[in-house]
Amino acid sequence: MAYSAASCPSYAVGCQLNPITNAKYDGCCVSDSVFVFAQNYTLGLTYKTASPAWAKTSVSSAIGTQFTIHGLWADHCDGTYETTKWINQTAGIANGTNYDLIGCDATRADQNLLGTLSADCSTSYILDAVKPYWKGGDGDDNWLISHEWNKHGTCTGSFGASCYPTLKSAVVAFMDTTLQVYKQLDLATAFKNAGIVPSDTVTYTRAQFQDAHIKAFGAPGAFQCQGNTNGKGKGPQYLSEVWTYLQEVPNKKYVPFDADKVVGPGTTYNGCNATIPIIYAVTANPANTFI
Repeated sequence: MAYSAASCPSYAVGCQLNPITNAKYDGCCVSDSVFVFAQNYTLGLTYKTASPAWAKTSVSSAIGTQFTIHGLWADHCDGTYETTKWINQTAGIANGTNYDLIGCDATRADQNLLGTLSADCSTSYILDAVKPYWKGGDGDDNWLISHEWNKHGTCTGSFGASCYPTLKSAVVAFMDTTLQVYKQLDLATAFKNAGIVPSDTVTYTRAQFQDAHIKAFGAPGAFQCQGNTNGKGKGPQYLSEVWTYLQEVPNKKYVPFDADKVVGPGTTYNGCNATIPIIYAVTANPANTFI
């Protein structure tokens, strides 16, 4: 990356103009994006499916009760973002072919990212670093990580070709940055410090999770659930993901912020129903069904 102190001052913030020049910052300094960092609870979603499903019990058992990385997502500074583009999702699942297209740059997409990195001793180290934390709910970590780079990494300005001329260097930077943000946003500890611990019987409210997130990180989060989220069925809902909204600052640092206040009301999306108890589960639901 070659940018100067003038093009990347210490006060730079993504989605904001330079107050001195009234111009956008160098894209290699900060991306022109608001970010969501999504963490998947290990009993949550699997991604290589036509519709969201509960993770396989065997995968959940192997990982244990922890949050894992879903991804670092760049948007258009207004809460909208590039949607997934499929070749033929249903057919792709049926015959096992790669069916995931790219977000923004087809020339920098790779459907076998882990294979590409593992074949090169200069890049294989990053796989060991992320392996415990970036897990596909169906066991296909390669598909999930490749998907996250193809859909989101190629849409992130500060990982673009002008900043990282080679695909491998960009991908390693993307994976390392994502891992550092994951370590920064330690949800399990934040919840534990607020008295929220995994249980199959004790329930919590969305407000309790929100208060814990604000206390730990200084800004609201967004909470996604599976189960009785619409309030029309019986029983509770199950926590599956937590999203933290972030602003990028220089040197690939990300600061939690209140997106509803800065970007606009309704930017933050909560899938958990605020009026229904939430189970922060210990064991998976093997039947993939909810009461």
